[in-house]
Amino acid sequence: MSPMKNFITLNDLASPIKTIQLAKSCKKDPFGHVHLGQRKTIGLLFFNPSLRTRLSTQKAAKNLGLDIMVMNFSNEAWAKADETGNGNSMDDAAIDALIRARKEAREVSDFAKADEIRDQLARVDIILEDSNDGTLWRRR
Repeated sequence: MSPMKNFITLNDLASPIKTIQLAKSCKKDPFGHVHLGQRKTIGLLFFNPSLRTRLSTQKAAKNLGLDIMVMNFSNEAWAKADETGNGNSMDDAAIDALIRARKEAREVSDFAKADEIRDQLARVDIILEDSNDGTLWRRR
């Protein structure tokens, strides 16, 4: 892996204090800037996807009101992160990726995230069945 060639330092910020204040206000009201992303879509490309990086990036984009498209080049499956289709528009690879993300969330006791993923799949008519051998899924 090549070293990072472009990076940001505190010297690049016009006002570090204002940046910190903005970050605090965003943390206090995560949807305060949702108007910035309305009617816009962001495409996220992951060549070496880290679950934590992917989920935090998707969450930040969602907080800004953006529609999100994700491409994981490791499994070459497009998945719309906020699926609102007719229930069968999510492909198998996208479903499997969400199930893996749910499993990882459960392993670190992030049950709210795991439940959020289950609910996301349920909205597109994907039923999960957990067992000691893992999670099976089926379309409703």
